Amino acid sequence: MTIVFRYIHIQRPDGTLKKAPYIPVYLRNKDGKLIKVAGLLDSGADNTIVPEDLAIILGLKEEESSASITKGIGGDVKTTSSRFILE
Repeated sequence: MTIVFRYIHIQRPDGTLKKAPYIPVYLRNKDGKLIKVAGLLDSGADNTIVPEDLAIILGLKEEESSASITKGIGGDVKTTSSRFILE
């Protein structure tokens, strides 16, 4: 069985539109409410990236963190690498 996800336009922080393979992802927040977010399919990624505001909504508890630079096809981005506890 093949599942096809079309590329969609997502607005970047600088206002430009970027076409990329985003899929709908359904998650439960810390209150048990089902929320829908856009998940980027990135077959070349070594890590999973969760924006800080989504981590807060999901109620993820930060275990440790450190500042770093993440490199990608779009350039370098300042990030905080963190480990979270999933309960």
